[in-house]
Amino acid sequence: MPMPGFRARQSTLPLAANQPKRQRQIGKRLLRNKRVLVGGLIVLVICAFAVAAPLVTRHAPNFGNYSLILTAPTDDNFFGTDGFGRDVFSRVIYGLRISMMVAFMSVLPAVAIGVPLGLIAGYKSGIVDNLIMRPLDLLISFPPILLAITLVAMFGTRLSITIASLTLIWMPIMTRILRGSVLSVRNAEFVEAARTIGASPARVTISHVLPNSLGPLVVQASISMGISILIEASLSFVGLGTQPPDPSLGGMLAENKDFMRAAPWSVIYPGISIMVVVLGFNLFGDGLRDIVASRRRR
Repeated sequence: MPMPGFRARQSTLPLAANQPKRQRQIGKRLLRNKRVLVGGLIVLVICAFAVAAPLVTRHAPNFGNYSLILTAPTDDNFFGTDGFGRDVFSRVIYGLRISMMVAFMSVLPAVAIGVPLGLIAGYKSGIVDNLIMRPLDLLISFPPILLAITLVAMFGTRLSITIASLTLIWMPIMTRILRGSVLSVRNAEFVEAARTIGASPARVTISHVLPNSLGPLVVQASISMGISILIEASLSFVGLGTQPPDPSLGGMLAENKDFMRAAPWSVIYPGISIMVVVLGFNLFGDGLRDIVASRRRR
């Protein structure tokens, strides 16, 4: 008679064998979804420009040439110059670098914290669920932008404070989304089958419950990155985000709003940059949502 542990490992082999097939199916859906392709391409191009900012710009973002104040776009200054004679193109590229840094460094830690909390709360339920979720519900009850303004006003206007504030905003949301997914998956037939063949709770949770619960979380993370960029731009616009002279897309709008008629390029290009990067994340997130919804209908 085979030992229980051997039987469990042997019986879970078909489940493991289905993983590559499932991954190929997800890859095909991603490639067929136009929103995912367009949004992903926009985000990748902007990330490439942000990483290669010193290579794609001709001028330092904070260098002002007072003989070129409010100069229209030229071959040397692609987006013209601002009210301090600084190259708008260079400042937009470096501003996008800060925006992408804020997006990824605020959302990814929130996901890293929210995944174990949501997994434990959803799988254990009961008193463990209450101990984890009730304090987080208090954070969710605050409007995100108001919470960010409050934290930045209390602890300072450094970029690290802005990122930490956004992480605190997204962490309870990520936790709640994963918890809801775990609650809908933990009693599924394949999870019950894994328990029946003797898989340990840790193996059931990590190998079966978690992979099938991540879809909505990935969608929310993508959309949250775009919202983080909007919040950072809003904070910078009112003077609570990235501080001058460091380039920020929202800060550029605030600095040049008085020159909208004389030099519209100084606000048009930063505004378009915000719109494009947020559009990219939203398209990518909407495409992922379509894929997750179609997978659930199956």
